[in-house]
Amino acid sequence: RRFIHWRTTARVGDLMVRQFVDTRRSHLALVIDTRPSSYRDQEEFELAISLAGSLGSRALRDDQEVTVSTGAGPLPSANGQQLLDGLAGIDWSHRHEPLLAQAIRVSGTAGVSIVALATGSALPLGDARAALTRFDETVRSYVLRADRTGHTGLRPVGSSTILNVGALERFGYLMWKVSR
Repeated sequence: RRFIHWRTTARVGDLMVRQFVDTRRSHLALVIDTRPSSYRDQEEFELAISLAGSLGSRALRDDQEVTVSTGAGPLPSANGQQLLDGLAGIDWSHRHEPLLAQAIRVSGTAGVSIVALATGSALPLGDARAALTRFDETVRSYVLRADRTGHTGLRPVGSSTILNVGALERFGYLMWKVSR
């Protein structure tokens, strides 16, 4: 009742309620797993990079801030071209930082409101959940799991959503389903 706009309600004749728009800008943190042990093969790794690039590019087009972390360190992401150029140079290595260590580092970034972990199907889901627990509970969290052998779909796990993606062409549909 406190959000009813009584003056407009009296003038129009229908109950009019104030609606509030969240003016806070979203800040997406992309954490990309670059350790070979998380992937079945090189194609799965490339799919994970493509998923991260697709999501990051869309966020930048929507004027969101994007922070990108890989096992080798952060990537510049001030604009779409810079993001895609950085992603094109990513390689995997056993010497790279594990996903959990990256999550700890990125969780200290101010203003992050959405986090997406891009990884492969060989990473145990428990490891991905452990990484997500490093973020505040107000941060929306997703695991983008490249899985060329499995089915494409999504499932909620706690307050997070796991997206199994078998092909980049299905990713847009999954993101549409998540947003509903």
